[in-house]
Amino acid sequence: MLNLRVAAQGTDATCIQSSWSFNSEKQSPCSIASSLLGVCSGNTYNVAALPNNTVYLGPTIDAVNPCQCNTVVYSLMSACALCQNRTIITWSEWATNCFPVFTGYPKPIPAGLHVPAYAYLDVESQDTFDATAAQQDANATESTALPSSSTTLAATSTSTTSTPTPTASTSDSLKSTNSDSRINTITDSVIGGVLGVRSPCAADCNVHCNSETQTRKKSNEF
Repeated sequence: MLNLRVAAQGTDATCIQSSWSFNSEKQSPCSIASSLLGVCSGNTYNVAALPNNTVYLGPTIDAVNPCQCNTVVYSLMSACALCQNRTIITWSEWATNCFPVFTGYPKPIPAGLHVPAYAYLDVESQDTFDATAAQQDANATESTALPSSSTTLAATSTSTTSTPTPTASTSDSLKSTNSDSRINTITDSVIGGVLGVRSPCAADCNVHCNSETQTRKKSNEF
């Protein structure tokens, strides 16, 4: 496991495919995810590049927070992995330690950030990110922050249509037992803790990447 100190929000991941996953500002899904994850970590969250045979994991029990436990960030992190020609985990695996889990993004979107519409597609019914459906939705209206004069925290789209309000679910996430080995890589460790591509926490963050040859332990708590 590599414990890397959290850097300013950003990413050193380089997309070599899936150009459709970039937003209208030419930001990669890795960069967009970093900005959303940073909301819960003092605007400091770095999404590291994935080495071969590694995946991004969801949050650890001690690093869980709303910025990680939502379908939007899961979708963006999945797109981030795919654009690096890496594999992804299921939504239930990502959310194993989350309680509650949110459909949508539960925090205000940072000013100036454009979140692709595909990040809001359903991942719960099939328990995974559907890259084909996402690509088909790539040119749909993006979501941005509400005007500063508004007191509403929900995100609104760049058109007059607002994005769906995030909803929290208190039902148990599916637990999984995988024989995939994982090498912790991604970043985002923090002041006082290690997080993995299981990502950020309120003041610290990190992300877990593990190599697909190590046995994942079954988690019985969020």
